[in-house]
Amino acid sequence: MDNQPYASTSSSGFIRLSLNRSFGHEKFTNEKTLALIDIASNGHTKNLDYNYDARSLPLDPYNPQIAQIELNYTSAEVTPGALFHVYPFGHNKISTDSGRLFPDLPYQGELYLGIGDLEPPQRLTLLFQCAEGTANPLKEEGAILWHYLKGNDWIAFKEQDIDDKTNNLSGSGIIGIAMPEEADTEHDLLASGLHWLRLAVVGDADALNSLISIDAQAATATILDQGNAADFLGTPLAAGTISKLKISDASIKKIKQPAESFGGQPPESDDHFYTRASERLRHKDRAAAVWDYEHLILEAFPEIYKVKCINHTELCRDLANNIIADNELKPGHVLVVTIPYITEESAVDPLRPYTRKQTLVAVDAFLRSRYRPSSISKCRIRKSRRYRSSSMSPSTRTLPTSAFTRMNSIWRSGAT
Repeated sequence: MDNQPYASTSSSGFIRLSLNRSFGHEKFTNEKTLALIDIASNGHTKNLDYNYDARSLPLDPYNPQIAQIELNYTSAEVTPGALFHVYPFGHNKISTDSGRLFPDLPYQGELYLGIGDLEPPQRLTLLFQCAEGTANPLKEEGAILWHYLKGNDWIAFKEQDIDDKTNNLSGSGIIGIAMPEEADTEHDLLASGLHWLRLAVVGDADALNSLISIDAQAATATILDQGNAADFLGTPLAAGTISKLKISDASIKKIKQPAESFGGQPPESDDHFYTRASERLRHKDRAAAVWDYEHLILEAFPEIYKVKCINHTELCRDLANNIIADNELKPGHVLVVTIPYITEESAVDPLRPYTRKQTLVAVDAFLRSRYRPSSISKCRIRKSRRYRSSSMSPSTRTLPTSAFTRMNSIWRSGAT
């Protein structure tokens, strides 16, 4: 909290210090006024109690400055009747022998969600609408910690209780939550009458996207082809298009589509099929060469405009998780740089076309399943080759095993 500035109406929060002697401030104004009048009248009788400058005007009084303040006090040890920790939205009564005067605040960012009319162990599904591109793509996001409130204690969810389809809020999606039965609605930390959830990150909160909205009772609907036009899936279905069920259900009061559709693609053209098949024959769905990395990504992620793969390079980060340099002498490492298709409306900064966080996470998972050989078996190979000398007489030479190994181990440094 910022300190309030001092004003004439201030009643607390400030200390007034009074001096036991005067430095002439009270009489200075009158003395200077008389001196100016006397000078204008071509005469002035100096007051021996003041010092004057060359113009016969009294010098400004001395303004003391505080160099050091010491405060002594005496206290008595008294056990408090009760001790409370004050939080932004409530308080918590703690033991007087806990040894902590202030509450522990270990997280850099927290989000509180209060859920009404929930009956644990009822399952809860929430749609998180993220503002794409607002996350800092130069930072690696940390894990989101999920807790529920039991009394005044935050209890961590079990891993199987959270079904996160957003990849740590790297993009929009649905998160399913299995609320434990022990969660209650009586609290002092937050308002009672609600089941409370907390999402927290230890650091680098700016690596997460900003949120637009959170909607409960979320589900995913998939289109079924009923003889639609061939290019129907090429255009997303606008938000608000779906407003009711085809077959009404009395238990469902309202249907709302808060965002446009996603994931649809029109049928593949003949030219695209020819290109994809040719590329598949070359890279065999494995990322071995630079060309393989780039074309695998461009095929799997149509929202990416261009890819640049730099081998033997690793990004270096400082303790604050900021990129400070790149190490170009790192065998076995691959740096992939992507540039997305952007519009003036979708880009946070059109001159710095960062790929959205959700796509980067998907690209990372996509490549990790393809950049290693599928299997390596230990085998012994004995190979002979037959050559003809200049005299046309037959001769036999055995290719050394070490050379054969280098030739077939394409992932090893120096292989040919």
